[in-house]
Amino acid sequence: MRDPMASPSPDGRAPRLGLIGGMSWRSTADYYARINVLSERRRGAHRNTPLMIDSLEFAGLLDAGGRGAWHEVEAELVAAGLRLQAAGCAAAALTAVTAHRCHDALAAALSIPVPHVFDAAATHLSAVGARRAGLLGTSRTLAAPFLLDRMSGKGAREIVRPDAEMQDRLDALILGRLTQGVVDDAGRALLDSAIAALRRGGADAVVLACTELPLLLRPEQTPPDIVDAVALHVSLLCDTVMDARS
Repeated sequence: MRDPMASPSPDGRAPRLGLIGGMSWRSTADYYARINVLSERRRGAHRNTPLMIDSLEFAGLLDAGGRGAWHEVEAELVAAGLRLQAAGCAAAALTAVTAHRCHDALAAALSIPVPHVFDAAATHLSAVGARRAGLLGTSRTLAAPFLLDRMSGKGAREIVRPDAEMQDRLDALILGRLTQGVVDDAGRALLDSAIAALRRGGADAVVLACTELPLLLRPEQTPPDIVDAVALHVSLLCDTVMDARS
């Protein structure tokens, strides 16, 4: 495979990826680690991906989203994206699934690619022939019809969501524990229960449509019907940076 970093950009630098982070900082750190592990796997030792992170403060964004003031969240994300673009990044990415509620506005404001986390997952679901996909994420993600439409392949597959009680428990796990660094067996047990409930509901694949839920995974024990949206997004981001060298 040709090394995408072999030829420098006009300013002498390899193409950089811009990450909009801080939602939470722990999941941003997970993105950073995953991107560079994949870069080394593809390109060899010490070959990490050049990138920049614009890390926002989570508390204010959580408050705005909770008030339904998504225009405030959108304004902060667009401003961060414009800073990354101005700094010379070849592509930008949101490192939080729920923040993708503002993806279209961000993509419209930038002239560089902004790969969507659900596009990679939807492509995977189509490739494996999934017809009834279960989704696990925050209630703010799963309550956004335009996001679910993207995952459904515009109606090509049915989407199955947790019931209200399980969704409340997942929100408490994600916002009350995982975003604060509490990754334990109790969280894994709840995730297992949520997955089992979706399977009983007929899901032939279960998508972890959340940046924090994959923190609970033990990769060597993850069944093939579990789709890690973050892992697929990371692969898409690395491909996009590679394409910037073409």
